[in-house]
Amino acid sequence: MKVKLLSGNVILFIAGKLTMTDLKNLSESELHNFISEANQALREIQKTKRKEVTEEIQKLAASINCRAQLISLDQENNAAPQRRSKVPIKYRNPDNPQQTWKGRGQKPRWLREKLDQGHDITEFSV
Repeated sequence: MKVKLLSGNVILFIAGKLTMTDLKNLSESELHNFISEANQALREIQKTKRKEVTEEIQKLAASINCRAQLISLDQENNAAPQRRSKVPIKYRNPDNPQQTWKGRGQKPRWLREKLDQGHDITEFSV
């Protein structure tokens, strides 16, 4: 049994588990501290496990004369995803300016109907 002191409250860990009654006795700030400490402990465990698994993969790859290149999916290790720029509108319905098409995907119904009537697509270019 482990005992941990958080701001004057004693929390008992029995077989690695914390009972809900223990959590209910904590103040809001104590719960935040507990959660923060638990998250930090989890990150450290995951980091250690990741390192162990990576080393094992490298050893296995080397045993068959290969080289393994691992790509990290951690948010903290990767740059923020690049934002895609907006695609400009290429075509607009002259009868209803709310109806537009960016030229990607299937042609909208209004444009197909106009083309079926013999109009040229360049007539609708923006």
